Amino acid sequence: MIESRAIERGPKTVKSLLLLAITLIVLGLALPCSWPLAAQTAPTAVVADPPVDKQSPPGLAMFAVPSHGVELDAWLYVASGAGPHGTVILPHGLPGYEMSGDLAQSIRRAGWNVLLFHYRGIWGAGGTFSQSSAIEDTAEVVRFLRDPANAAKYHADPKRIVLIGHSFGGFIAGYEASHDPDIRAVAMIAAVNLGKINADPKEREARLKRWETQLHPVRGATAKELFAEAERHAKDWDYVQWAEALRTRPVLLLEADDQNHADMEALSSALREKSAVALEQVAVTTDHSFSDHRIALQSIVIRWLEKLETSGSEARKEHSTRTKVVLLGTGTPVPDPDRSGPATAIIVDDRAYLVDFGPGIVRRAEAAALKREIPAVEPGNLKVAFVTHLHSDHTAGYSDLILGGWTSGRTVPLEVYGPTGLQSMTEHILQAYRIDIETRTNPEGNQRRFPDGSKVNAHEIKPGVVYKDEKITVTAFLTKHAMESYGYRFDTPDRSIVISGDTNPVEETIKACNGCDVLIHEAQPLELLAKMPESVQSFDAKYHTTTAQLAELATRARPKLLVIYHTVSFPPGIAPPRLLQPKAGADALYASPEMLQKEIGSRYLGQFVIGRDLDVY
Repeated sequence: MIESRAIERGPKTVKSLLLLAITLIVLGLALPCSWPLAAQTAPTAVVADPPVDKQSPPGLAMFAVPSHGVELDAWLYVASGAGPHGTVILPHGLPGYEMSGDLAQSIRRAGWNVLLFHYRGIWGAGGTFSQSSAIEDTAEVVRFLRDPANAAKYHADPKRIVLIGHSFGGFIAGYEASHDPDIRAVAMIAAVNLGKINADPKEREARLKRWETQLHPVRGATAKELFAEAERHAKDWDYVQWAEALRTRPVLLLEADDQNHADMEALSSALREKSAVALEQVAVTTDHSFSDHRIALQSIVIRWLEKLETSGSEARKEHSTRTKVVLLGTGTPVPDPDRSGPATAIIVDDRAYLVDFGPGIVRRAEAAALKREIPAVEPGNLKVAFVTHLHSDHTAGYSDLILGGWTSGRTVPLEVYGPTGLQSMTEHILQAYRIDIETRTNPEGNQRRFPDGSKVNAHEIKPGVVYKDEKITVTAFLTKHAMESYGYRFDTPDRSIVISGDTNPVEETIKACNGCDVLIHEAQPLELLAKMPESVQSFDAKYHTTTAQLAELATRARPKLLVIYHTVSFPPGIAPPRLLQPKAGADALYASPEMLQKEIGSRYLGQFVIGRDLDVY
């Protein structure tokens, strides 16, 4: 029996046979029956060799990888073709009786290089073994593959490294991916959670006995010593805690009917709670080694890699061409320390176009420049901005954008577009900081050479095209909020992006998107609104969009990606007492990502994500 859950976008459990059949067909599998899977719909790479490229035939390369004074035995199944190929690193279990050679060969036939290696102190490799040293060894293997000379020699693309591991190897794969943000994706197969192996005394004893009979190839460590090492690292080695680090990349969790099943389920739940962007979870009724489901195992992994290559190709094309969307702030008036005020940057080549400037805008822009390596959003490079409406949570960063951008290097006036009242707001801000500006531009001032950088050209707009240059066309459309408000459509050479701002559902948003590449829209969760005072519910009913309304709107607008932002939520301890019902808990008004996933995912079939500050699309 094979059960598929959470395919790409939310907590969906496949229960009925009909739905299970549909899901398995999508995965390239079929329902359990009396004939072999290979005879049904297994991927070609699982059951047949590809045509051979005579100029660059497949091969086997054997070499040593240096790691902390020891030479690790390693071998690489080189894919057919000139490449460059993505490379799968396949760390093995402990001690490695099951090396998953059949899986490695299928992956190679699918067009990937596959690297296998032995950790220090195992199977005759030098040094002594520990779980910590295995972690270090894996990092060295990744470093080896990224070396330009090795990448060229083995036709490998160092930007397309994927980790796939089984059992202890699954733990190692997850650890390395969670600590290396440049790993493309990770698959964890029946992965042991070393952070939890000491948690249950009975389970600990059962595991310990098994390990004591299996560690003959291991040098320098006993089972008890390894358990003690895991106890010392229990917090850091609990892979459920890695969900935040893994949430932005594709993750495959492939479960068996074994002692690791509950921990894998816990990791899946944590990833959903963190709004993981591409989680796939598949449960197979088999033993820890997938002994009677090896073809199924290979099929699931190959299908996942095929999807990864397709999405990766599209992402690389977008990345290498022109346009990115950077969420600089996804918050609301709620003082959530993890979410700055609303601000979104549209990046085309080396130029940034800003939408809204909520509190924290300049520091979030600098964080995106440093952490996401996007120099276009350096504060001094922010020269063109649009504002959806003049509520304080969308404009409280305006003075910092003007003055912080100026002192960070902007030498030309800031161009800002928005609704009626923008010119008055701009004039008052400049007047409020008149002394600061005069001091900085006087004969002794540190900005005296660049006085124009403190100036602002404020443009009050009407619906229609409001801005155009050689890289972008920006079209404003009316939305429905408590004051004059606009949404914007950005058309670039390769993408179309629509941002709603704060609004009730309006037909203009649907028309503006109409199959756009990205729709960024607010959403207020129904479950949370039901707990709010009547005055808040009444305001939101007139001027905001619920999750149910957004699902309906997005179904009609048909964006390729829906990004949800600006959701009112009070993390524990932040909600004002006046909003809390009697005897309500500290987290009563917290809208968890899982709540949003459930409310949107049960109503909308398209691809969506819950936006977070510094996400890039």
